[in-house]
Amino acid sequence: MGIIDKFFKKKITATAKKIAYNAMARANVTKSLYNMGGAGSGGQSGSHWPGALDSATGGWNNYISNYETRRRSRSAYIDQPFYKAMITRQADTIIDRGLMLEAVPDAQMLGLSDDQMMEWKSNVERGFHRWAASKQSSRNGLTNFYQIQRLAFLGQMRDGEYFPRFYYNNKKSLQNPLQLGLISPDMIQGYAITSTLGYDYSNGDGIDRNAQGEEIAYNIQVNENGQYVPKRIPSRGAKSGKIFMTHGFRPHFDDQTRGYPEMIEALQWVQKITDLSDAQLQKEIINASIALWVKPSDKEDADNPLDGLNLDSGAGFNDFSDVNTKADGETASTDDPADDLCYTDRSDVTFNKPGIGVFNLKSGQELKTLDYNRKNTEFNVFVDMLMEYLSAASGMPLEVMKMKFGENYSASRASLALFWRVAEQWRMELATDFLNHVYEAWLSGEIASGRVSAPGWSDPRIKASWLQCNWIGSPMIDIDPSKQADAIGKYIDMGLSNREREARKLNGTSFIDNVKRLSKENPALQAVRIGDANGTESEPGDNKKEEDQED
Repeated sequence: MGIIDKFFKKKITATAKKIAYNAMARANVTKSLYNMGGAGSGGQSGSHWPGALDSATGGWNNYISNYETRRRSRSAYIDQPFYKAMITRQADTIIDRGLMLEAVPDAQMLGLSDDQMMEWKSNVERGFHRWAASKQSSRNGLTNFYQIQRLAFLGQMRDGEYFPRFYYNNKKSLQNPLQLGLISPDMIQGYAITSTLGYDYSNGDGIDRNAQGEEIAYNIQVNENGQYVPKRIPSRGAKSGKIFMTHGFRPHFDDQTRGYPEMIEALQWVQKITDLSDAQLQKEIINASIALWVKPSDKEDADNPLDGLNLDSGAGFNDFSDVNTKADGETASTDDPADDLCYTDRSDVTFNKPGIGVFNLKSGQELKTLDYNRKNTEFNVFVDMLMEYLSAASGMPLEVMKMKFGENYSASRASLALFWRVAEQWRMELATDFLNHVYEAWLSGEIASGRVSAPGWSDPRIKASWLQCNWIGSPMIDIDPSKQADAIGKYIDMGLSNREREARKLNGTSFIDNVKRLSKENPALQAVRIGDANGTESEPGDNKKEEDQED
């Protein structure tokens, strides 16, 4: 056999092994990688989550099916209120009303004076907020940019990833050509697998990458005229450099290329809380229902306890009779008293008055109730224990998760401060994967239209200097607003913060705008106070100069 023949034989053998290996991996992923009991998986309680070795079957649990984990997470999001509350609580706290742009161009690098920088910054922030607050910022016109932020973050927590798509519309009625949309991870063609062992399974996950592993295109399904057709969307335009699509997720393993739900490993714990809560609720329902039975005397058969009551419909209870009737009409005698009861299917009982009085029992008979009133004193303790595990896994303090704080101010503030570190990390993730790209695309449109000037934009270093920004979200909740205001004042006096940033964090306003408005409001308020002190009524405009008033 020649050298060439040996080479091709070796190459074919390696390729065949790779195909078989990938097929085996996919088969094991679909078969056993998500054996989570009690979560609708059909597995047994206590089964391992994906990523652990299944010692019972000897199968591979070192590979995570991104599709399967996403499917189960979405099911739990709909079926289990506690799981949904955990995810939405994260979004409501971290995103809140949306992260707002704070433009901070590098004035020194760009050669701008302080006045020039402040004027440019103010114009850009105003224009961006006008666009972001408008539903013109979305492709379908249903949400604005701040609402899209929350949807993207919900996708991050529930699905483990999100895919923003950037559209450019040249309609003259739009403030800016940029419009945004979110593509569901299920619309990405391919089968995503994450290996906990470090193997690269990026091939076939629906995303095209270059030799360095950079994402360059996305293979998606698009609805065109009621039919879903495949389409390849580049991440950036080859000539224009415009952003067309991005991918946001937080990797947990080396060579991970697709995201899976953040809280998927805690899903079985959430299911236990749901099961226990359902059982407790069902017990209370039974206690609130009528559940009666007659204890007969030693000599007499049991009577019908509801016989003679005025019911709106036929009673859905067992008809009682003295004999058990056979199919042929003959009577049967038996030593078992239960055999002397003949059941007749009726409609549900409907009482037209509250309360029931049973007065037709014979001597020696007793009316009994089914007693389910067994108090479970350990219910709250057990739920709190499980919630502590979930709190640690999610990085959310138990107080925030339960929305219940103790009377200790220092302890409550410490819990919030620790959680706020996690919140800032998630905000940074969202800014890096999504928000910064939106700002770049929007600003490019403003520069192209001539509404914003940014000399040197074609130079990558100058462009990066213009694009420097922060994303300001709602501040940490003030347990004691007075103490927090004092602390902010000290930060400003020490030069650690500024009034513009603190105003934006507090309520999304601008300090400069607040000063301008207060310059008009304060004199008007002062005039009203002077009028009250003199015992006369004064209108806000009564303090005009004499020469401005009409005769």
